[in-house]
Amino acid sequence: MITLYQQLDFSYNWNNKLACSSFTTFRLMNAQKYQVGKKLSVMLQGRHLKDVEIIQIKVLKLEQINPFISYLDSGYSVPEFKQLLKTMYKNKNIDLESASWYLILCREIKPEKTPKKQKVKQPELALS
Repeated sequence: MITLYQQLDFSYNWNNKLACSSFTTFRLMNAQKYQVGKKLSVMLQGRHLKDVEIIQIKVLKLEQINPFISYLDSGYSVPEFKQLLKTMYKNKNIDLESASWYLILCREIKPEKTPKKQKVKQPELALS
């Protein structure tokens, strides 16, 4: 599918976060793809949902994941979240524990509203 921006792919809507106007995503560090101010098209199972802008990025190691991060991002506990990552990245041949990760805060880009056309009031005709 052709989108306006580079795609941010999701296979599942963890914690129903994609319904929110702001959400986090936890990704392997990739400085070329993820940068503050960059705009991305959110894709869920190949379907375009919305466009977002990256607002903030925190660099973390797996050992730094706490319940605040794991529950907000996925709805899972820390051990469940780490197991989820291991499952998702099992074919990447990466040492997940030593890898650097991005916790990315995204905000939806709202389409610009076009101003409503104002009705032009017609002058009243004087009937005499």
